[in-house]
Amino acid sequence: MTTTPDTKDWTWVTERRCEQCGFDPAAVDRGTLAERMRDGAACWPGLLLRHEDPARRPDPGTWSPLEYAAHVRDVAGVMHERLGLILGGDDPTFPDWDQDRAAVDGRYGELDPATVLGQLALGWERLAAAYDAVPEDAWERTGRRGDGAGFTAYTLGLYALHDLEHHAQDVAPPRPRPLEMTEAELLRRRSLKWRAFPEDTLPLWVAEMDAHLAEPVRRTLLHAARTGDTGYPPGTGYAEAWADFAAQRWGWDGLAVERTRVVPDVMQGAMHLVAAVTDPGDAVVVSPPVYPPFYSFTANAGRRVVEAPMGADGRLDLDCLDRVFGEVTRGGRRAAYLLCSPHNPLGTVHTAEELTAVAELSERHGVRVVVDEIHAPLVLPGARFVPYLSVPGSERGFALLSASKGWNLAGLKAALAVAGEGAAEELASLPVEVGHGATHLGLMTQTAALQHGEPWLDELLEQLDANRAFLGARLPELLPEVSWRPPEATFLAWLDCRGLGLDDGVAARPGDQRTYLGSAKAFLDGGVALSPGTAFGPGGEGRVRLNFATSQEILGRALERMARAVTR
Repeated sequence: MTTTPDTKDWTWVTERRCEQCGFDPAAVDRGTLAERMRDGAACWPGLLLRHEDPARRPDPGTWSPLEYAAHVRDVAGVMHERLGLILGGDDPTFPDWDQDRAAVDGRYGELDPATVLGQLALGWERLAAAYDAVPEDAWERTGRRGDGAGFTAYTLGLYALHDLEHHAQDVAPPRPRPLEMTEAELLRRRSLKWRAFPEDTLPLWVAEMDAHLAEPVRRTLLHAARTGDTGYPPGTGYAEAWADFAAQRWGWDGLAVERTRVVPDVMQGAMHLVAAVTDPGDAVVVSPPVYPPFYSFTANAGRRVVEAPMGADGRLDLDCLDRVFGEVTRGGRRAAYLLCSPHNPLGTVHTAEELTAVAELSERHGVRVVVDEIHAPLVLPGARFVPYLSVPGSERGFALLSASKGWNLAGLKAALAVAGEGAAEELASLPVEVGHGATHLGLMTQTAALQHGEPWLDELLEQLDANRAFLGARLPELLPEVSWRPPEATFLAWLDCRGLGLDDGVAARPGDQRTYLGSAKAFLDGGVALSPGTAFGPGGEGRVRLNFATSQEILGRALERMARAVTR
């Protein structure tokens, strides 16, 4: 039987993201193409062997896993032939290949799975090796199919890679959503969240999510491990990724790459900036209850913390800020305001009007504003994030950004310090070694998250929104004495437990995250670790912070334990 031209036109996958499988051609450059092929081929044995009978079709009209594997095997050979034609000729026309006829003639469904897997691995290694050897001046050489569809050497590789990865998803079980992790899976982790307390404790304390990695991040790590790419970080790609993300996500095009510096993490970056605009002994204003390291890092930097508490409504108290700013700058002293935006632990998203008022107050009193915007990607439905440096009057301010919270990458160190137009010289004056603590892996993975991880982030935010609603429904049922204000951002719930009548006892020092008193101790004794409110400064007494970035199954069990702990 004669073959006919391939009429299934998927050439668009070389230009835009495939919504069915998530393949994003923009995430694959020439340097990573061959390694992506090797990574993709390496997944197939596990995919095929997961099926008890890989030759069984799920329905008469859908290929079996074995048939998909045989097809993917043959794609490697066809694409290897076509790449050779492109490199060896002048805009050649490829021989026609009918994949459906190939499946019938090749009796795909009757083949031996082990043999197919061996051939698949060899075929894709041969294709990957051919791409490794493509000369630099040959990537844009062209060829075309019998139907006229044109390819370059590079886009042909993208087309092949999409086929490999797309069909892997056809065979694999549905990809889990970001927060769909079981306790058994989480107990295999060695990070702080699941190791700091006994194994039978449910840890909903530190701001680390129980989440699967975003696929662009996972691939970046695999590529780095496979190639040994663990050296020093180059260039401005991280800052450029943040500028693009800010423009697309927040509509802010004012993040100028030339006014940025890479720093190890947000808090270290904040302290370097505080040191640049204040002197030892000067005041750093904070708005408690607030992230505990604001206290400890400031003290260790030789500055004194002065508090301008948040209002009873959970929002900035601008009158209080006005008064405190005036006090700390009396006599011409320098001062800084360390602002948490969105706010941790309250989850408040400051409005443009509030931030503009902060900028006006800071300029009036000569206070320099340093804003921790680490939770900026985690604004939940119903609120809108406003970058501080986008509001009028913020020109002498600084902001710190990191993808570590949004994509759960705290172990991959990197952050970005951004200066307003009037603070550029001070940022540039920071010693070069300030940026040395940021790791190459951190910069690569966070850049990948920013450039290609928005679909994952959007799915995460849907789950966090659902968990926020779940908390709102279950808390009144299980712990009616506990009140809260649903957060506008973050994955952190600030629970007011004073109605339980559990005295915190002797107050813990602000910033002290190890002392568990009152309700925090009762919940810990009941098998749930939460962050004690006293660590967050004034306004934290009788409160706890609960991390709801986990599965609803774990969250529900934790709430049930908490209820039992206070009703014994």
